[in-house]
Parts: sequence; C-alpha cells; structure tokens
Amino acid sequence: MALIAAMAALLLLLSIPALPGWRGQPGDISPIFIYARPDPEVLRFGESSTIWLELFNVGDSPAEIKGFEIFGSADPAISGAEAIGSFPMILPPKGNATARVILRTSGDPLAPEGGRALIIRAIGADASCPAYIWLVRRKAELRAEARAAFGADGLSLEIFLENSGDGPASGPPPSVFPPEVFKPIKSPGASGWELGPGERTALKFEFRNSTALSRGLWEIPISIHYATMGEGSDAIAGGTIECVAKFRVDSGGSFAAFQAYGSSLWEVRYRVKVAPAGGLDQARLKLRLPPNNAHQEVVSETLDPPPDSMEADRFGNRMAVWALGERPGDWGLEVEYRGLVAARWIRTRPPPNGSAAPSGDWGPLLEPEPMVESGSEEIRSAAEGFEGSDAFLVAARIFEFVQRGIRYVPHSPKGWLAREPMGQGALMTLRTKFGICTDKADLLVALYRARGLPARRSVGAVVGGFPPSQGHAWVEVWIPGCGFVPCDPTNDLSFGEISQREVCLYYGQGLSIMPAEIEGGRAELGFEMSIGEAGAWEGAAIPAQVYAMAPLAAGLALAMIQLLKRHFKRRGPQ
Repeated sequence: MALIAAMAALLLLLSIPALPGWRGQPGDISPIFIYARPDPEVLRFGESSTIWLELFNVGDSPAEIKGFEIFGSADPAISGAEAIGSFPMILPPKGNATARVILRTSGDPLAPEGGRALIIRAIGADASCPAYIWLVRRKAELRAEARAAFGADGLSLEIFLENSGDGPASGPPPSVFPPEVFKPIKSPGASGWELGPGERTALKFEFRNSTALSRGLWEIPISIHYATMGEGSDAIAGGTIECVAKFRVDSGGSFAAFQAYGSSLWEVRYRVKVAPAGGLDQARLKLRLPPNNAHQEVVSETLDPPPDSMEADRFGNRMAVWALGERPGDWGLEVEYRGLVAARWIRTRPPPNGSAAPSGDWGPLLEPEPMVESGSEEIRSAAEGFEGSDAFLVAARIFEFVQRGIRYVPHSPKGWLAREPMGQGALMTLRTKFGICTDKADLLVALYRARGLPARRSVGAVVGGFPPSQGHAWVEVWIPGCGFVPCDPTNDLSFGEISQREVCLYYGQGLSIMPAEIEGGRAELGFEMSIGEAGAWEGAAIPAQVYAMAPLAAGLALAMIQLLKRHFKRRGPQ
C-alpha cells in the first residue's frame, strides 16, 4: 500500500504543469491572486457582460498570463468568454494589472433564471477567482429624480421613479436623510412600491421643521433599494440607486441675517486608501463630505468609485459609505473625492425683534461628550454667568469671553501628543485659560450647550496661507431667526463673521480628527488632502498625521513670532 501511495503521489506531481519562470529553486514561485468585478451583475439572457479582473503577483519572480477561460461551466446559459487585451501579459514581481473579459450568455429558453457562480481561470498561471452574476429574462432599469420645495408649511419632497427596462421591479420606501430639524408627517406606506416595464410613479414625503433654517442651499441624500422580479414574481436580484434633492432657504420677510462681502472658489481633493485586513466582512468606509451652510456651497463633486450608499450622521454631515469586505492587494480600496466649494465672507446681523432660546429636540447638539464637558459644574457655572434673554446677544458675549479670555498658546509637544491629537478639551481650557484653535472651539461649544444653545464644531482648513492648507476649527451655534451662525474664536473676527478663506470640511466633536473612518472593523487607513484655488494649482497634499498636527505647527510658529518681537523690542533700535 505504501508503494502504491508513493507512485500515485509521484504521478500527481508529474502531472502539474511548471509555472512560468520556475526552475525548481525554492522561493521562485510567483503566486497570482485575482479579484473579479462583474459589471453589470444583472443581465438579460443573450446579452454580454464585462468582467474586470484585478491581477496581483505576490511572488518574487515574473508571471506570464496567456488569457482567461470559464472553468468547468456546463451551463447552457453561458456561451463563452473572450479576453480583451494584449496577451501574453507579463506581471512583474509584486506587480498588479487590470484585465478585461467579455462574458457571453445564450438565449437558451431552457436555462433557468437566477444566480450564476462562475470560476474564471488564468491560462498559463495557476490562478482563478469566482464571479457571481444574475441572469434574467426581463430586466428592470430604474431612473430616479427628486425635487424638494420649502415653504412656510414645511418641506415637500417628491421622488420620481421610472422603469425603462422590460421587466418589473419593486422595493421598500426610499431611505431619505433630511436635515435633523425636520420631522416626517407623511410618507409612502410600508408596503413600498412596484413598477412594471415602462411605468412611472411619484413617492411623496412631507416634513415639518421644528426651528428656523439658516439661509443657503440644502440637500437631501436619498437611497432607493429595488429588486428585479423573475417570471414567477419572485425577487431574484437587487440593486441600489442614489439621488439628491436640493432646496434653497431664504430668510423670511426682508430681513437677511447673513451679509456677504466677497467670495472665492476652492477645490477640495481627498485620497483615501484602506489596506485589506481580516474580519472586514461587515466593515464599512465612511467619508464625510463638505457641507452646504450659510457661508459656503458645494458647487460640484465627484467620487471614484461611487459610494454604495449615502447616510447622514448626528451632526448633519453627508457621508458616503463603501462596504469593504475582503479586498485584495496592497490597498484593498482607494477612493478619490473632488469637490468645488464656493465660500463667502459673511457677517451676521441680529434679528430685528431679538431671539428667544431655541426650542425643539436638538439631541447631540445639546449633550455633553468627550472633550466637551458641558455637564460639568465649572462650565455650567461659567455659562450661567452670562445673563440675558436674547439668544443672539448672550451667544455674542460668550464668544467674546472665549476669544479674548483664552490665550492662543500651544501645548508642549510631549504632553500634547500624549493626549488627544485635537486638543486638551473644554474643561482643561477653561482652567488653564490657554489652548489652540480646537481647545477654544471645544470650550465655546461646551459653554453654548450648557446655556441651552445648540452648537457644533466645524473642522476645516484655512486656504491661501503658508502652508497652503492649514487645519483649523471653529464653531456654529443655532440662533432662532438666523440659523447656524459661524463664530471663530481664534482669528481676529467678530461674532457671526467668517472669511472666504475658511472652508468647512465636516462637522465633528470630541475625538473626531479627519473626514474618513472605518466602521465595524480595524484596518490601516491612509488619507491625503489637497485644497487650493480652483483651476489654478494642484494644492498641497497633506497626510492625515500632518493634517491633525497643523494647529500645533501654527501655534509654534505664532509663539516664535511673539518671542522674536519681544527680543527686538528689548534690544531697541540699533
């Protein structure tokens, strides 16, 4: 028996073809890893589908690939595959490439509808990968458009759905993410919607806003999930489409809270990289996008690749979301964002008839959290010291206290880096009476919340200085009759004033330090940002670590300037 087993093992070894470039030396094997992306994943019988293959040579020697084939498929619905490109393809050691395969399907009437799991094998290399597609007799092709109208009665939203395909589709009510001040009062029933070929429908939503809205352009991300229906009226394949409804808010009557004194157009670019890691099946990449508010408007933006969905967080940020799963390569997912932001220099005027304390459910914008200890006795006592019933005047007095009473002095590098990379927190800043921009912003937010004024921290950049993009933080506080009023306690600006060089990238508080984050898992995250004048220059790429440390660098530079001034003042003229 042992002799028979040994002979069988020898025959098996002799039957394995030699890999290209392998001369039998240990360590010379070049293993290939392939990842397939079907596009589209749902197609009709008789159509062709493009499958993009990401190839990774993780070995130490070159690898030759002569083409690709569908391995072991006896399905009558699959008529063949054709590799498009120049072959043979040589992958260098530790190299990667992209290949294109056209998958052809037949119109066999006996082939059943449903999913197909295919194995695509590389010819000339011992490598293969699965690809999963859906085949249907009839296919739904959805288009979506949304319109929003804002008035005295609240917000009306209509989502128009059209099925331009030749098969039926259905889905639940769309997921709508309006600004947090809106409460739904009318929406489509829980049964959802259903569209036959060529049919069109309108889904209507109505919302009431509990408080006034600030002037400017607002938008509502919408996510629509749908299923393609098979011959037996069963949902056999699904998909998601996204759209956005925009509406503009103008202050009531002739009063305009925000006066503009100039504007600039800035280009914001992100590059986010997520390294593959184990246990990321349920993990997601979330990227906060620049908001629309009283002093800036996102004119246009692109995301590559497009996100799987759009969400809104507790601070009102728009968030693009990608499912990670297990992705191959040195970097499993690379996302590039490019947006054009029009920023204005604005000043805020107080409402003509004063402003009472805000009402309504503001949730996290009134609650304590890490670094914003608005529930502490010291901060509450300090906030109650600012008397008055006019919310605008009280907010202005609190702003002046932080702007003038808290010196801009950076922490020591050792102690600073040992704590939170974005500052020391509101309570410590109140006690020490010094800090950087994030410390002053945290204290201002904490005092506002302790006084019953909803507030949040704006995280962004000052554009046009040196370095070209410098991380910065300021505050927005909600004032009835005005909306969210910007206030920068670090720069020499008055309450309610913000310059066109300050671009808000997202709203955050506590431990938030950059727009990108991983939810539901842990993986290495690379982040770069560039921001500059639109069309004039490429901007300066800033890694995430530098972006987080920019306030420290600015503080050290300011301290050095002050020391030099004192030195020359003591010496006097020569």
